[in-house]
Amino acid sequence: VVLIGTAMAERLFYLPSLGLCLAAAPALEAIGLAWNRRASSLLLAAAAACAMTIFTRAGEWESRVSIFSAATAAYPRSARAQMELGSAYGDVGRFDEAVEAFRRATTIMPDYAAAWYNFGNLYAHRGDFEQAERAYRAALEHTPLLAPARYNLALVLIDRKSTRLNSSHRT
Repeated sequence: VVLIGTAMAERLFYLPSLGLCLAAAPALEAIGLAWNRRASSLLLAAAAACAMTIFTRAGEWESRVSIFSAATAAYPRSARAQMELGSAYGDVGRFDEAVEAFRRATTIMPDYAAAWYNFGNLYAHRGDFEQAERAYRAALEHTPLLAPARYNLALVLIDRKSTRLNSSHRT
């Protein structure tokens, strides 16, 4: 097993798997594997097992919500998977579920600036600028040079100030 720092890396094995298959054919021929019924049956069974796995996994790739739901089921302690699930829920308007996913991500990894930043984006999109400000400040606490968080925090502060000014000037 080689650890590469991501739980969602199956995409990195597609091309190497093709190379392995291309290398296996001449190797099998070189060792003199006869194509008899038994070997053909084993090969057919292996191909059927692979096909069933492909069809099962294909459903998980139907949408961002389904793929990251599967990722969080497989890796519940992955802050990245939880953050991506929160973003996916937010994109489809499932805000309560998005908030829960972001809470899990930031609980698992409290210094995960990207999760705090995306949490802030969700709150800003909902119009909850107070919570957005808190989330952006948390992101900047952990990664002070995160420019998008600085920019969005400035927009939130300007919007909050503008809202206060507009509500205090009645005509």
